Parts: sequence; C-alpha cells; structure tokens
Amino acid sequence: MSGVPALIFLLDAQDRFVDYRAGEELYAPPESFLGRRVDEVLPPPTGARLAEAIAEARRDGRPVRMEYALPFPEGERHFEARVRALPGGGVAALCTDVTAHRAAEERLRESEERFRALIENATDLLVVFDERGVITLASPAVSETLGWTLQEMLGRPGGDFIHPEDLPEAARVLAEVIRSPPRVVRATIRLRHKDGGWRVVETSLRSLLHVPAVRGVVSNGRDVTEQKQLEERFLQAQNLESVGRLAGGVAHDFNNLLVAILGYAAFLEEGIRAGNPSLEDLAEIRSAGERARDLTRQLLAVARRQVLDSRVMDLNGVLRDAEKLLRRVLGEDVALALVPAADLWRVKADPSQIQQVVLNLAVNARDAMPQGGKLTLETANVVLDERYAAEHPGVAPGPYALLAVSDSGVGMSREAKAHLFEPFFTTKPAGEGTGLGLATVYGIVRQAGGHVWVYSEPGQGTSFKIYLPRTEETEERPEPRRAVRDHRGSETVLVVEDEPAVRELASRALAAAGYHVLQAPSGREALEEAGRTAGPVHLLVTDVVMPDMSGQKLAEALKRARPETRVLYMSGYTENTIVHHGVLDAGVHFLSKPFTPATIQERVREVLDAG
Repeated sequence: MSGVPALIFLLDAQDRFVDYRAGEELYAPPESFLGRRVDEVLPPPTGARLAEAIAEARRDGRPVRMEYALPFPEGERHFEARVRALPGGGVAALCTDVTAHRAAEERLRESEERFRALIENATDLLVVFDERGVITLASPAVSETLGWTLQEMLGRPGGDFIHPEDLPEAARVLAEVIRSPPRVVRATIRLRHKDGGWRVVETSLRSLLHVPAVRGVVSNGRDVTEQKQLEERFLQAQNLESVGRLAGGVAHDFNNLLVAILGYAAFLEEGIRAGNPSLEDLAEIRSAGERARDLTRQLLAVARRQVLDSRVMDLNGVLRDAEKLLRRVLGEDVALALVPAADLWRVKADPSQIQQVVLNLAVNARDAMPQGGKLTLETANVVLDERYAAEHPGVAPGPYALLAVSDSGVGMSREAKAHLFEPFFTTKPAGEGTGLGLATVYGIVRQAGGHVWVYSEPGQGTSFKIYLPRTEETEERPEPRRAVRDHRGSETVLVVEDEPAVRELASRALAAAGYHVLQAPSGREALEEAGRTAGPVHLLVTDVVMPDMSGQKLAEALKRARPETRVLYMSGYTENTIVHHGVLDAGVHFLSKPFTPATIQERVREVLDAG
C-alpha cells in the first residue's frame, strides 16, 4: 500500500473496525480505529453518511458508492468509498483519495463558467461549432445581429444561416481549421438575417476541440455590412468621379468634333441630288455621328452631368407612355404586367430620363429571359425609415415614390452584382453592349436625388427598385412649344466659340437662314466686335466653357452695355456655371452639343421669338 492514496478497512456486524490499512499519505495509528464504531471515529456528518451506506449495502446486497470529505493538516481531502457487505454481517470498504480529481473538475467547471460568461457578454459574434459544423454555443450578439433567437440557432448546422454562394468556402475553412488545430483561418461570409436580408461578417476560426472547456471550433466574427457598403460606395464614387472628369473632357472636346461631323454632313446632303450614291455614304457618316452623340450623352448621365428638364411628374404616367414601346421591345415571348399604385406621390425629375431608365431596365430584363418570361413594372408609396437609411449609406429617410422593375430571368451572381453599376462592365458577349446601360440608370436616378436597390439570385430573376423622393411642389403643365415653321430671320446674331469648326458651322447655318452673323473666337474679342457694331445685337450665341472668359461672364458684360440682347448658351458640358446639379438657372436658354444646322436655326428662332 506504500505510496497509494487509498485505505481499506473491515467492519464487523456491529460496525466496529476490525482491520485497517492505509497508504503512507493517509496513515493513522491502528489503535485510533480498531474496536471503535464508524460514527465514533469519523466526524459528523461523514460518519452518519458512511453508516447509511453500510446499512444500504447489507440491505440490498450490492456495492454502494459514496463520497465524503475529511480534514487533514494540509486541508480538506475528498474520498470515494466503495462499500460491500460480507457474509456474517461484516463490511469491507475501499476508500480512494479523489481530492486532485475533484480539484481538476472544479477548475474545469470554473473554466467553463468563465468561457460561457465570455460568450454571453461578448460584443463580437462568437459561435462554437462541433466537428460537423453544428452550432453548440452562440453569444447574444449573434442573436442581436441576425434576429434569430439562440434557441432557434443552437443544434442547427451553421450552413443553414450561410449564403448558398458562400457555403463551399465556409466548408473549406472549417475543414482546414479542424486539420490544423493551432492555425487561425479568416474568412468573409454572408449570414442570413431572420428578415431575409444578409449581413456580411468577417470571422476568424480556430479549432479548440482538444480543450475540455470548449470542445469545438470557435468563430469570432464582426459585422462589417455597413463598412463594406461604405467601401463599395466610396469606390463607386471614385469610379464615377473619374468617369465624370472623362465625360467632361469628352463632352466638351468630342462634341465639338461631332458638331462639325454632323453639321457638314448635313450641308453636303443638302447639296447632293437624290439618287447620288454619295448620299448613302453621308447617311452612314451621320448615323455613326449620332451613335457617338448618344454614347457621349450616356457618359454624361453616368457622371450625373446632364442638363435636365426637371418637372413635377407622376411615375404612373411614365409607365403608360412607355407601355407601347416596351411591348415592341420585349417581343411576344415576354409578358408585360403594369401594376400602378393609386394616389401615387409626385416626384420631380426629367420625364425623358426616367423613360430612359425604364427602357434600359426593360432591355436588360429581356436579355435575361432568352426563353421568355414575365416583366412586371409597379409603383408604390413608401417611407424609408432611419434603419433603412443607416443600412444604405447616402439615402435620406423620408417619403418616396417607388418604381419597381422585376423579371423572371436568369438572375445574377454575387460577382455580377458587385460590379453592376460600374461603367463599361457587362456580362454580354463582345459587341453586344457598351456596359453603360445600368451605369446610366444609376446616374440618372442619383442625379434626381433618388436611390437604386437591386435584389437578384441566380435562377430567381432580378428586381430593381427605384426610389425617387416625394415632392410637395404642385404639378405645372409646361407651355407647349410653338411650332417654328420658318427658321429664317434677319436679326443680328453674335456667335462666340473658341473651336473654329463649330464657330464656322454655326455661323454658316445662321447666315444661310438670313441672319446677319458676327463671329468671335473669345469673350474679349466678342466684346470688341459688339463695340464696333452700330446697330443692335439681337442675340448672343456663346459657348459656355472658353479659355479666357466663360460664356456666362461674357453674357453679363455684354448685357450691361446692351440690355436688350438675348442669350443662347451652347455646350456639351456645363459644370456649374449656368447649370447647378443638372438644373438650368431660371430664364436660361440652352442648346446642347452636338447640334445640326437645322437644330441651331430652330433654337435661335425660338429664343428670338420668346416673349
């Protein structure tokens, strides 16, 4: 028995010690035990409990286990006794010292309690999985972030809450962590919120399957949904700003070239007789120029640098006006459903631009339904609350009119959605799209003060939701333009343009219509030319952006000397001189480049005839 933390004793039928043997650690003089009863040797309540165990062993005829504690000089020690009845009424007992074992259990219990307290009070998203990926423990922060109660999550596979597209990566990470216990593996995954939305979580996983207090894989996550949205919007803003600068340069310089291309093509067409083969060549030149003009306008829409004709409008009216065109665009194999809301709130936007939004989305939807399907356009009144605004940076809470465009097509992948509104991004084959359609939609809606939200899943179709802010302004019926039958005139017109080809073409077109035309390549020379003119200068036609003096500064200087002079600005890119956020200053007349000879003739006549 030497060195063994245990003791053996025998009792007679009267529960007196008749034999006693103990290891050195538990040694006590035999005379302190032999001949004495159990309840005399052992202090209460230990003696009484051991007596009950002895009685139970005699009564039932089977071994009985019990634990008890005894005081020792170095402190209390715990024992486990196994008591067995002997023939003749005696009892044998083996008592093992379990102090160290119980201390280890207590330490484990305290460790588990500390771990659970850490989990329950953590602000991070802490989740414990077993080796099969089943959730065994989760912090309350997980419930607060995802909306599920802990009872709804515990015992379920973690994959039930992971986005289907992220499941392969999540399974790979879990397997890697289990294979390499000391290693920490990081991943970014989307987790399902109870309301059906998704939260982006950055998490670090480590295997603690070998740690008794944990016995699982621990995931320490952080909700970065808003951060990711801000990053995406920042990158998108940077991209749009770059495109904006590009569009400004392109629109100013390239549109000047297009004025010359389209204008001189028109002059040539007027001088060539019908049947001449050159007419077909000129038609191709004009068609190419018009496509280039449209591309430039798309760039300006993407960059939110268009000149808008904003007015109070009803989105239901846009759907009614677009219905016939949409049915032709979609074809017979796509069913079109219009669901207009009653008493829809008014918005302030450019009707032609909103029609362009609808058309672009419809064309995209048709391409996403090669075997046919259904396209639904519906409107509704919605109020976006503070929570929605917090989850969608750049959105102001308040009342909006909603235009939703939903298709039953092939849907989009996560990668495609991530680049959806980027200029020149397209999933179509080469030669089948510029990648500006959805970027144009985004630019138009944002310039109108609105917001675009997209939901799409592969194989589940796509839904675009356009939110335009409600306006309290009353709807004003625009005065119809008076038809200009005769573009001719005899007034004096001063044309100011720093690009020679544009200046010459505009002057030639106006001279051909009978006007007395003065020319100048700059603002300073224009003022000198006006100073040399004895009669009235009825109209100033000026470019907005010029090197030495802007068109606005020129107009202000000229009108101080000649208040009667009317002004027609022309530009393909206006920055914030006469246009602010795409809206013309009140009373300003504007001609957008590129234009044709007929266009400038008509616009000049309109301005001169305006009351």
